[in-house]
Amino acid sequence: MGSVLMVDDEPLKIKYYREALDEAGFEVTYHPTVDGADRFLDEAMKKSQAPDAITLDMGMPCGFIFTPKETGDCMQTGLALYRRMREVHHYTGPVVVLTFLALPDVQAYFQKQPNCVLTSPVETKPDDLVAIIQRMCAPGSSLARDSS
Repeated sequence: MGSVLMVDDEPLKIKYYREALDEAGFEVTYHPTVDGADRFLDEAMKKSQAPDAITLDMGMPCGFIFTPKETGDCMQTGLALYRRMREVHHYTGPVVVLTFLALPDVQAYFQKQPNCVLTSPVETKPDDLVAIIQRMCAPGSSLARDSS
């Protein structure tokens, strides 16, 4: 079906969604830290093996790359990683932002982003996430990763 990189530090949320993605045929890679996800994406992009979609939590623990100095505070690490995915790694595929942090400035930022959906884990059941990712990755979708 395709590959999904899940970036989240909450094991229960990962388990909740990962099972549905696995059952739908997605190959799922999971990183509980923004630093680990950043390194994974860097290597994947160098090998032309970018994931077909990424799920991203906003409030992740700070790390070595994403320090409070870098991100403003640890609740913005997901936003900093998102920007780095797009600007440094040039990842163009779809991103589903799963966050409880529906701050107005975060909402406004993501509503302007191409290939991005912002949703709450409370409102998004596992089957809903699978459907969102399948729709975003479907051949011919304007949200599908450019394979050229």
